[in-house]
Amino acid sequence: MKVLIVVATYNEVENIPTLVERLNQIVPDADILIVDDDSPDGTGQWCKEASMVNDHLDVIIRKDERGLGSATIRGMQEAIDRGYDAWLGMDADFSHPPEKVPALISRLADSGEREVDVVIGSRYTKGG
Repeated sequence: MKVLIVVATYNEVENIPTLVERLNQIVPDADILIVDDDSPDGTGQWCKEASMVNDHLDVIIRKDERGLGSATIRGMQEAIDRGYDAWLGMDADFSHPPEKVPALISRLADSGEREVDVVIGSRYTKGG
């Protein structure tokens, strides 16, 4: 299953290197797309430089658009346009633990006879 993990960012330069490293370790076959709203702290620049040496990392730095909603939609559209089987949205602040990503992906991939279109993780329900 070809998976694109999309992380919308604004001023996350302190978190994003660790998040990218952990995701690369935990789900090495997944690709990561950072959709950055031209963060003044250098988040987009860090991602741009890191993407030059990390084949699983890409970044879009948006100059005119702002906001989580439109960044999420952009990430979904990129997943469709690039031919991914699945899109997974995450926050950069670790409120979405990277360690939970494999379980989400496996729910999609191992859906058996039932075709599953959406999997949602929640810390407020038993089993997540």
